[in-house]
Amino acid sequence: KMRGRKPKPTALKLIEGNKGWRPLNQNEPKLPAGELLPPSFLNLSLDERAIWNWVVPKLLKMNCFQEIDPLMVGKLCKETASYFQIDREFKATGGKAVLAIQGPRGGKRIITNPYFRARRQALESVKSIGSEYGLTISSRCRISVPGSEEDDFIKFMRRK
Repeated sequence: KMRGRKPKPTALKLIEGNKGWRPLNQNEPKLPAGELLPPSFLNLSLDERAIWNWVVPKLLKMNCFQEIDPLMVGKLCKETASYFQIDREFKATGGKAVLAIQGPRGGKRIITNPYFRARRQALESVKSIGSEYGLTISSRCRISVPGSEEDDFIKFMRRK
């Protein structure tokens, strides 16, 4: 595991200004945009492919999808589909965090619903990968894409 904060991309340092006055990485890789179709080696299920078809066009619009990204975006699609499957199973068990089951001696035992824990872990995984691509509100607020147009409402508010 790497120590410290995640490094800020050089393009973002240039936009925000190099506040730390440290030398900028002149050799940061610059990759072309990724393909709209998932690579066959990802072996996505129908649900995972539907998530891919929903997410990737949005990432391309945000300039956040490059040719190296299909591995992680594929993982995001798999984790998201897994979350939805676990959520269906969780709801099928009554949608409660704890379950009362029959104990070995006939009494009732209270246990944590295993789908509750699995659902939470899957959601954390989705949030972790998604935040890397600006798919959470807080991570999107930190992204500044050059050349993006301002919303009409924001333009109106700035005039005051």
